[in-house]
Amino acid sequence: MKRGFLIVVVIGCLILIAIPLLSGCNKSSAPSPTLSVTEIIDQCSGRMETVDSFHIEITQVGGTTPLAMGLEMSKAAGDVVRPDRLKAEITATVKGLPVRVEVITVGNMTFVTNPLTDKWEPFPSQFSAAGIFDRNTGIAAVLRHGTNLSKLEDQNAAGLPCYHIKGNITTDDLVPITRLFTLNSLNGVDIAIDIWCDTGDFLLRQIRLEGQITADEKPGIIRTITLSDFNESVQIELP
Repeated sequence: MKRGFLIVVVIGCLILIAIPLLSGCNKSSAPSPTLSVTEIIDQCSGRMETVDSFHIEITQVGGTTPLAMGLEMSKAAGDVVRPDRLKAEITATVKGLPVRVEVITVGNMTFVTNPLTDKWEPFPSQFSAAGIFDRNTGIAAVLRHGTNLSKLEDQNAAGLPCYHIKGNITTDDLVPITRLFTLNSLNGVDIAIDIWCDTGDFLLRQIRLEGQITADEKPGIIRTITLSDFNESVQIELP
């Protein structure tokens, strides 16, 4: 009888010990408070203002973007370094023939490889990487200039869990990005924008733009801009 009573007491003590432990576990694994669209954009744009370099990839579906020298860009990938350096490879066509050219921009000087000779040539243009880091007009500001923004379900982008925000933006507010690859952007035209911001570090991981940025593009063109390798050490010099 005493033995049975002792077992009951021991079990009761174990239950009393376990309850607060379990409660503590549940408390620590509770989801963080839901953030509003404004809070997400504010944190993401603020985080992007601290970035000194990143890798950028631009892919397009439904059309190409006209560049200089008769190039029609379909894809671009490269690195951007604060304050004004860019090195990228552009996949394009010239009169229907596929080509690849390299571009290097430092300050207001740009060099590009000739698609016929593959040699570097100075390229008189206004391509610029400086604007993309500008606090008031750069990529961080682009996030703040979106309108009609709404938060969708979280979604992976570039293999990472992200907040997904959808809205609109004018082509004027995209100039710091579009000047990386074209000078002929339209003025004052609204296009659809999707934004994916990392739920962990609030870095901008991806933007999708649906609509014409230049007059010569097809109306249904969609371009996806993916960012990665933030703050990596990258050396970019003129050839």
